[in-house]
Amino acid sequence: MDGMNTPVALALALTAATDVEVTTFEAPYGPRGADIRCLTTDAEGAMWIGTGGAGVSRFADDEWQHFGEDVLGMGGVTSIFRGADGELWFTGGGGVTRFDGAEWTRYDDELGRAIRVVYTGTVDADGSVWFATNAGAVRFARDAESDATWTWITSENGLLHDVVHDVQRDATGNLWFATRRGGLSRQTPTNEWEHFHANDNFRAIVEDADGALWFGTGGGGVLRFEDGEWTRHRAGETVLPLFDDSRGNVWFSRGDGTLRYREGAWSEHGEHLPAGDVEGGAEGADRSLWFGTRSGLVRLRKEE
Repeated sequence: MDGMNTPVALALALTAATDVEVTTFEAPYGPRGADIRCLTTDAEGAMWIGTGGAGVSRFADDEWQHFGEDVLGMGGVTSIFRGADGELWFTGGGGVTRFDGAEWTRYDDELGRAIRVVYTGTVDADGSVWFATNAGAVRFARDAESDATWTWITSENGLLHDVVHDVQRDATGNLWFATRRGGLSRQTPTNEWEHFHANDNFRAIVEDADGALWFGTGGGGVLRFEDGEWTRHRAGETVLPLFDDSRGNVWFSRGDGTLRYREGAWSEHGEHLPAGDVEGGAEGADRSLWFGTRSGLVRLRKEE
């Protein structure tokens, strides 16, 4: 751990027309790296920011903490998500890392096979954790004796392609696997498999507050699945869902800008973002909106 705490000192603007406070975080008063890849909040409301090569940073009470490769076991972080007990999981090159609030635990050889990258993860209904990797999907579980087991799903036993960009569990207990060349695969709670849109390169999955599922693709737009019906939006574009917020918006990345979907309408946003492709986003505990690009981090806070 690089335990340096720094106060916030940054560029601040208030856009009168929209009453949006725009805060741009820049080194040394911000994440250690400008290449922002993912964001999430922990159980206490702190914001965690993963970078492409400088570890992760934690922001709470206007102070920063930084955690590098010596703690994480990896420099680049592809995703951060919360486990069933409030612990944080970090995915990236070659393995995953767990932080329970006190101790850091690294898993790489334990996965049982050599992998290049772990992209994302999700928590199943029983508290087990699934990870999406370049070599399939793997489930991590502990039994009553605390022994860890790793179970792999690949093209040999369920998937149509081994490169899994994302895995997410929906509100009804289905597991969805977004693959590079095999479309979407869905595993039901009764272990039945279904496959959809085999010709699309799926990259990201988000479920919104209404239970609609959004599946982002590389070059095929974004597909929405609700009540058994599929709808394709923005065909021909690379559109990736980031998160839904408490105001009923769903946010997406599209190159160097963001898109917002609300009540059936799309709008484009990007005027306050640092240059570069938008890679991550999250809503803060105070309902602020955070977006990370390849060159920086911004927080948008609306006067309410």
